[in-house]
Amino acid sequence: APRRRRPGRAGRHQPRAAVPEPGVQLSGRQLHRVRGRQRHAGSRHPPVRLPLSLGSSPKPPFQLAQGRCATPFPRGPHPPPPGPGAQAGASPSLPRGRSCSIDEHVTRVAWLNRSNILYAGNDRWTSDPRVRLLTNSPAEFSILITRVGLGDEGLYTCSFQTRQQPHTAQVYLIVHVPARIVNISSAVTVNEGGNVNLLCLAVGRPEPTVTWRQLRDGFTSEGEILEISDIRRSQAGDYECVTHNGVASAPDSRRVPVTVNYPPTITDVTSARTAVGRTALLRCEAMAVPPADFQWFKDDKQLGGGAAEGLKVQTERTRSMLLFANVSGRHYGNYTCRAANRLGAASASMRLLRPGSLENAASRPPGPLALLSALGWLWWGGM
Repeated sequence: APRRRRPGRAGRHQPRAAVPEPGVQLSGRQLHRVRGRQRHAGSRHPPVRLPLSLGSSPKPPFQLAQGRCATPFPRGPHPPPPGPGAQAGASPSLPRGRSCSIDEHVTRVAWLNRSNILYAGNDRWTSDPRVRLLTNSPAEFSILITRVGLGDEGLYTCSFQTRQQPHTAQVYLIVHVPARIVNISSAVTVNEGGNVNLLCLAVGRPEPTVTWRQLRDGFTSEGEILEISDIRRSQAGDYECVTHNGVASAPDSRRVPVTVNYPPTITDVTSARTAVGRTALLRCEAMAVPPADFQWFKDDKQLGGGAAEGLKVQTERTRSMLLFANVSGRHYGNYTCRAANRLGAASASMRLLRPGSLENAASRPPGPLALLSALGWLWWGGM
């Protein structure tokens, strides 16, 4: 006659899981999918240690060897998958798991990433060389992941079998990505009164902040897009985009030069009162972008600065000087300076007067730079 089981024992009987290695509660179809579906990541980062405490003390079983710890991972649905724009190459962040207190003898144990078996006992199932068994003792079962990358993010499960029933403990590995700028506006050139839009796109996890600032006056604006309406010449200069999310020690930043074009404006003129036979200097300064081209006129006649005229024209970026090495009577009179660029032109008049003349020269003494420039032309004395 068949042997009858004693009452009460059947209720405690649990069928063995159909797995090649004891301790993994997966179907045969799931185990079949495991092979060949291991994921790899190539970024270089501190190793992540995923230990499970199997002792009776209620201590957190999941710890991070190097990196940053986040909030505990609750039971139920795990955090959503990474959003778009995240990049590999980040410091790892790992939530601490719940305590694991087991009073019964553990017979089988395994680590899984999603449905992929990483280790079953001492047997290695993953082909990823970055994952290795760290500890397998009666009190702890730990794996180590080196060079953590974005592909390593996700849910990790430790499955262990006691004589009574299977158990699982889970931890969600979050990979932090330092903020970095991936797209930014190129150099901008605009006419005064126009509009400027500067764009700065950054990625990172957690989501980074983006700030625009003008380096010259300290102006700042939050957000990826900086809009400037009716721009003035005083707003020209370098604009810097700075992004940060607290992962890297230093923020990522880039600069965009903004050039504002405007027509010339005469900012200073210098007349002179000089005796015959002496040197003299007339100066005209103008601000313009692009830089202005200067022309000199006397009695509506353009001066070329030749030897026959007895004078020399010296032009720098923002100013032009009319130099007389040996003043004669024909040099006295009214002179006009004209500054022009493609956006417009401006003119100003000045005089070269005789000493004692009752006319108002309306001049100021030439500055030291102008005097030094004039001294450079003393060789004209031989003309």
